[in-house]
Amino acid sequence: MAHASCPNGHGMWNGDGKPVVWAFRVGFFRDYMRTHPDCRLEEEPEYLQMYDYVDDVPGEDLDCWYCDECKGLVVFVDIARYDFKRMESLPDGKPEDFDRWEEYIALRDREFEDFQEFYEGKNPIEAIEQYDFTYHYRLSLDKKTIYALDKEDKIVFGYFRSNYTEFSPDTEIRFVKGEDSASYRPYEWAKGKMEVCVHPGQYVHTKDGREIIIDSVIEDGKRYRGRDINQKEISEVDIQHTDVLRVADEIC
Repeated sequence: MAHASCPNGHGMWNGDGKPVVWAFRVGFFRDYMRTHPDCRLEEEPEYLQMYDYVDDVPGEDLDCWYCDECKGLVVFVDIARYDFKRMESLPDGKPEDFDRWEEYIALRDREFEDFQEFYEGKNPIEAIEQYDFTYHYRLSLDKKTIYALDKEDKIVFGYFRSNYTEFSPDTEIRFVKGEDSASYRPYEWAKGKMEVCVHPGQYVHTKDGREIIIDSVIEDGKRYRGRDINQKEISEVDIQHTDVLRVADEIC
């Protein structure tokens, strides 16, 4: 069991099937089936369930949380966290408007259990194309907008990305109670595999506790120039990539 806050600050936990959403990119399975045309769900020793195919696959192994209070959505993937808030109004859209957007399926825990019973013995694409999903989802190429489309390809609801945070593999969380303390590094597994990317306009949280808005990249992946927003007189500073603890779209 774990806890997290939603984009609006409500508490969420992944117990009793409440906030967890199983989400999969359809294009991943189309590509997979081209090289593994004979695979069948619940028949392969390595890939019994649909989530086994994406386990530890960069960019595909999604940990999605849904807030029952505000319908906010948080998606953890690799070393990043995406926060999405529910749209209050929707645009008019035609199916062809989303041709280049990525297609996803997404189900709450109990709905996913029904899908699991359905897909036994089928390959992933057969299962996706034959199952009677209430909605299918489209994600914009910049990963800032999600739309849920009904069976007639009409937009039913949508999300806009309210924040994006990327964590350094060096991120350390410390717990202190009285004289006792403990710590762990949740992203240490990514050391040497993934690294944060810093872009102008983002906020950098440094290992020594500073918050700096990045104005320019001096040397990609090595040095940046920005402003320390916590100083009374905001001054220009240069930082090394090794100083970066996490980056975000806004202060959080």
